[in-house]
Amino acid sequence: MPVFGKWSMVYLLSQYKPVKKESLSGLFESIYNNKRLIWATIYVIAIFLGANLLLGFFLKSAFAFFPDSHILVAGLAPFFIASITFLLNFLLLAIFARFFTSKIGGLNGDIVGAISQIIEISYLFFLIFIISLFNYLNIMMASL
Repeated sequence: MPVFGKWSMVYLLSQYKPVKKESLSGLFESIYNNKRLIWATIYVIAIFLGANLLLGFFLKSAFAFFPDSHILVAGLAPFFIASITFLLNFLLLAIFARFFTSKIGGLNGDIVGAISQIIEISYLFFLIFIISLFNYLNIMMASL
């Protein structure tokens, strides 16, 4: 989801130092602080919860691992899957940020943009992997 890629930019600019203070990322470092990160996180959580509630409402039993379930359970399934995906992406985000910070002493705009793109793409890969894993586990449990 592009939302997590953009949120990762706010996170990187507020939590990691730039390579040079006079660079463009140095300018953004002075703008992005913990207050903006908290507000960005609140917005992402609101979008995330709203999208999952709508998805659970409209796709009541769309997931194979919760067939004919209650609407609340069907609403929690996408939330659970997306939460695991977000945690995996956050781990990947931290790994990339620490790697580039250790190699060149900070982050610049190109690195922040590249990490954002990687996070957006990896979110989709992780999402497909986790949904496939849950469906596989459901098939294995049904065969027992």
